Amino acid sequence: SPIKRFAKSKKQYIEAQMEHANEEATLSKLRAQLASQHSYIHEDIHSLRRRNSELTEELKDLSLQVQECLSETVASLCSDLARLEGANILQGDHNLIVHRQECYISQQKRVLATTLFRWRPTSYQTK
Repeated sequence: SPIKRFAKSKKQYIEAQMEHANEEATLSKLRAQLASQHSYIHEDIHSLRRRNSELTEELKDLSLQVQECLSETVASLCSDLARLEGANILQGDHNLIVHRQECYISQQKRVLATTLFRWRPTSYQTK
């Protein structure tokens, strides 16, 4: 009978409308979540760029300190080492003094080599 068919199709229409409304609500909720995540991502990007700038400045400062150390401290140590290698032994047990001086010079050479290896200049590239 046509009335039962109409009722059945009307019921299906209403159910379809409800399903559509639920899907629209879900879609709206997902869009809101996406907008919120975009906001957080934008904040994170801004924060990371600021931190990158801070680290770039810190790296420049450290590079200048390394260059200063190389030009002053290491040069001074090299000068001291050269002066000590030519030092004369004037008194005391000659063999003991020579041995101590050789040990001292050997230690200085190791420290100097380690320092030069650690602080050798490298090129820092910043954006």
